[in-house]
Amino acid sequence: MYVHGVLHQLSVAISTVLTMMEELNEEELDVRPIQGKRSLRELLSHLSLLIKADYLISTEATEAEMNDFYTTYSPTTLKEMRTTLKEGYKEVAMIYHRMTDDMLQEKKQAYWGVSYTRFDWLLEISNHFYHHRSQLHFYLVLNGKDPDFPLFE
Repeated sequence: MYVHGVLHQLSVAISTVLTMMEELNEEELDVRPIQGKRSLRELLSHLSLLIKADYLISTEATEAEMNDFYTTYSPTTLKEMRTTLKEGYKEVAMIYHRMTDDMLQEKKQAYWGVSYTRFDWLLEISNHFYHHRSQLHFYLVLNGKDPDFPLFE
């Protein structure tokens, strides 16, 4: 029941990111609204990989395995990023829907030492995604593209 609710909220955030992506074209993606921070392309690439990457971290992937993941998967076009985001969510959602309560309470440790239950990791994935969704919205506003749609249900 709780997993379904978190996944629903994550799907709402994904939907709004996909809508914000429609405001952009390929030529705008290399804009860096704040010096020293990610460009729009880097931010969107990160967002598109985030759900799958954070899930892998929650399965105790090593730092080397995560480096390999990021090297192997690096979407750069809007189309690639949309596809990667949707597929990552679909895969992780299917996995979480199959977990039992006992599985959700099992602790897993990230390669840097923090430990959470699998359910807590799902919350962390959602929080991380919402954080960068907010960053994307702010970047669009800074570039004169204030998306005129609700970010929450």
